[in-house]
Amino acid sequence: MFILGPLEAGHLWIAYVMSGVALFTDGQCYVEDDAFLLEALVRDLAAADGTPVLVVGPPPLVLDAAAACRAAGVVLHPESLLLTIGGWKRASGRMLPRDEFVGAVLEGFGLPDDTSVRDTFNMVELNTVLFECAQHRLHLPPWLHAETKDPRTLEPLAHGQNGVLAFLDATPTSYPGFVLSDDFGTVERVSDCACGRSGDVLRLDRRINRLEGRGCALKLDQRTNR
Repeated sequence: MFILGPLEAGHLWIAYVMSGVALFTDGQCYVEDDAFLLEALVRDLAAADGTPVLVVGPPPLVLDAAAACRAAGVVLHPESLLLTIGGWKRASGRMLPRDEFVGAVLEGFGLPDDTSVRDTFNMVELNTVLFECAQHRLHLPPWLHAETKDPRTLEPLAHGQNGVLAFLDATPTSYPGFVLSDDFGTVERVSDCACGRSGDVLRLDRRINRLEGRGCALKLDQRTNR
């Protein structure tokens, strides 16, 4: 596992999640002392030739890594997986449409198709992280309820209507897991998927505009671009 972020970074959920995963999976972090160790990453990816790897990081750093690997002629094992976390945040000026981003990543790392690039959704207030399936759908696990609310009244909306996403996470034990997010989206109820899963599916639209930007990718961007 190649983590494009720090393992210890204040209150970033990236660090919390990755430190937990690191207990079960060998991995290395490539943000240290506020710097992205891109040359070291490319060198280590080249040394993993013949072995499937997992690369985890915010889209801007994944894009930089893909470009650097392409320039160095580094091709990942075809069963490797790229997992994006956190979004673009302050790097919105570099933001690509999803199809273009996936195409650039596949070309840079030499991967076969778009099932190799998945996205995630999480908030620091939620215990649960959602991962895209091979069909690029965010399936809600049975213990996480999601619904949409009217942004003006916060009244619940009908299934399939776009609104502010709200969650009930049954897993927290130190606080009530009722969370109103900063995102617009929809919830599709009881949907079968070609990946073999069934159940509710979360569809993200966009983040609510606020005076102060927040989120892990923003904080990580501030750390790696000082």
